[in-house]
Amino acid sequence: MLSKLHLIEQKISQKQLRVLLIAMAILTILRLISVFWSPYSLQVDEAQYAGWARSFSAGYYSKPPFIAWILGVGQTVCSTLNIHQVEGCTRMLQAPALFIASLFIMASAWQLFEEYAIALLSGLIFITLPFVGFYSLVATTDAWLLMWWSIAFFSFVFAIKNPNVWWPWCVCGIAVGLGSLTKYAMLMFIISAGIALYQLERSKDSKLNLKALFSLLIALLVFSPNILWNISTGFPTLEHHIEISHLNSATSGAWEFKKAVVEFLSFFLAQFIVFGPLTFLSLILASLLKKAKFNLPQKEIQAVQCLRIFTWPMLFLILFQAFMSRAFSNWAVVAYVSGSILVASFWVLRIRQYVSEAIVKKLVFASIVFGLLCTIFMIAVPHWLASSAELRVAKLNPLRKLEGWKEVALWTKSYLHTKPMRVITDDRYLLAELSTYAYPEAYPPLSWNPSRHKDNHYNWFYDLANANQKASGTMLLILTNQPAESEIAMLKASFEDVLQIQAPALSAINIGGTSRNAYAFEVRNFRGYP
Repeated sequence: MLSKLHLIEQKISQKQLRVLLIAMAILTILRLISVFWSPYSLQVDEAQYAGWARSFSAGYYSKPPFIAWILGVGQTVCSTLNIHQVEGCTRMLQAPALFIASLFIMASAWQLFEEYAIALLSGLIFITLPFVGFYSLVATTDAWLLMWWSIAFFSFVFAIKNPNVWWPWCVCGIAVGLGSLTKYAMLMFIISAGIALYQLERSKDSKLNLKALFSLLIALLVFSPNILWNISTGFPTLEHHIEISHLNSATSGAWEFKKAVVEFLSFFLAQFIVFGPLTFLSLILASLLKKAKFNLPQKEIQAVQCLRIFTWPMLFLILFQAFMSRAFSNWAVVAYVSGSILVASFWVLRIRQYVSEAIVKKLVFASIVFGLLCTIFMIAVPHWLASSAELRVAKLNPLRKLEGWKEVALWTKSYLHTKPMRVITDDRYLLAELSTYAYPEAYPPLSWNPSRHKDNHYNWFYDLANANQKASGTMLLILTNQPAESEIAMLKASFEDVLQIQAPALSAINIGGTSRNAYAFEVRNFRGYP
């Protein structure tokens, strides 16, 4: 029997596995509780998602609809329990989603290796990763994408190991469909699954094509509402993704080799923080070192091969995109679902060829501690930055840009409470904050968009010029910069009446940690942009 490196004892028991699950659950609960004590308001994307949740749709400008749907569930739960903490209610489901993802990662590891050590370590690696700690504390699409990806991966592996059953293919299709309704990166799962099936067909002559096609049809059916929504609205989400990826720069002659190398290296090096320095280095080694060197059984060689197929295509795709245009550091995080298992199997089965067991234990301990310290850092630092007025607006404080927006939205809510009317503003940040913090009085706010650029959700769907009868009567207009004489002239040309409101409370609010202020006007009867 192959000699294996076990990390705790010769054999890890089911009791120890239960202890780990309890520890993971406690970590999840602590992360969940912490979001209700965050000292900062929602950032613009979080506020926008929370605003979307107030209006059910099959799609939204920058994202598919699932994030809005699930935040709507959170809002309903908080409303039922009479909880009015907006930040906590918006962020509270993130940590549970990632806990679910870690459970399916452990289940996948067990299906692939049938080793408690690998299953235990896979879940532990994942739930303590730096980016998982971050996604547990903010409302993003990626937490839910990781959950659906992990469910789809488990179902796929289970289906491969149990070729005579259909239900895993059904679950896989549903998970891929819901993941695609969360973020389009989920579609990469289909490519990795196709590569894995192709290799399996060559080695085993398995007849899995029909079941895989059935699963794909289920995924397409689940995803179809967003496809139809995009067709009916002019493909706003596709246009947004092309815009943020800067793909035009790669084809317009603006591409530069030096800049491309910098973008490539920036994304690559960022992965040492996103996935953790020791874990990402181990991932590279686990993928580069020749499998023949380890004398593994064929079953475990195939398991490692499967993990590579679901890890590296996504990483290579985003590395290529970074080289051709740009890529944010989180765009390949789904690769680390299988990547966590790959690293765990490398530490348990193969690294013994190079280092002693004592060093491996230190490696595991250091990796987990690093991830936990990142979580503590991300929870504690915002509280420290909010501890004094000077720190809140310090130039080195990356959170100072959140200052003031919530307060302007609350001032607006108070103003409208005594004098109901529609609200218009010129800034995406304020439009998002109004959608959340000034609900329902200011919902939905309209966009003042004289340039007619369709570069955000509100300009696309809530442009004042498209409001028709909603643009008549008296409305509250809030500008987030002091208007120049030309802008005042434009307002007077666009409305029958323009009256600036003298509001000392509003003028006292500084936006974005700077001296920037908001300016309010009562305007009447929109006549169209000049």
